[in-house]
Amino acid sequence: RRDAVRMTTQRAWRAYMKYAAGFDELRPLSRLGTNNVTPIDVLDTFWMMDLKYEFKEAVDIIRNIDFHKATNELSFFETGIRVLGGLLSAYELSSEPILLKKAVEIGDILLVAFNTPTGLPLSRVDPRSMTANGKSVVLAEIGSNQMEFAKLTEFTGDNKYREKSQKVIEYLSRVETDAPGLVPVFMDSISGKLGSNFVTFGALGDSYYEYL
Repeated sequence: RRDAVRMTTQRAWRAYMKYAAGFDELRPLSRLGTNNVTPIDVLDTFWMMDLKYEFKEAVDIIRNIDFHKATNELSFFETGIRVLGGLLSAYELSSEPILLKKAVEIGDILLVAFNTPTGLPLSRVDPRSMTANGKSVVLAEIGSNQMEFAKLTEFTGDNKYREKSQKVIEYLSRVETDAPGLVPVFMDSISGKLGSNFVTFGALGDSYYEYL
């Protein structure tokens, strides 16, 4: 069964490399792709499946990614857990230097989001202008990056990553609610004001509690 899964993975990757290499989506008529996260998403899977050739192919695609040339704003949350997290986990497994280099590159871009009076990150980052916006955030967005930034500090020795992300947890721990320890999901990153008293362990808040 393990071999069958491995072969199916290889077959899917070969089709991906033929028709959509470097992209997440393929437009069937124009045959043009969009986005570029799939090669990062598959790194740790390939490594654990001992698909070293496919791993190298993915790394070669990532080597040529320039995050500063992204044509759209980046989601702080999705980019943190998928791109930064994916690069760091693959680096920890493989010790491939380019993966750490790219993790630092995207990590520095994401740090821009923390430039607020409260220290709470904004929801979107423009890597071209190195600015951020989107002050209306949810708990899962701002409270699910501490592990990635702590790892980046561990691998680089630069404490700025851990400091920025940990201040968010310290801020949230001071939020006063009727249920101590439970944080409402809607808030404003600029003012720190809560949007409501709605608390949930489900969507919008789940990953904050998972990261704790």
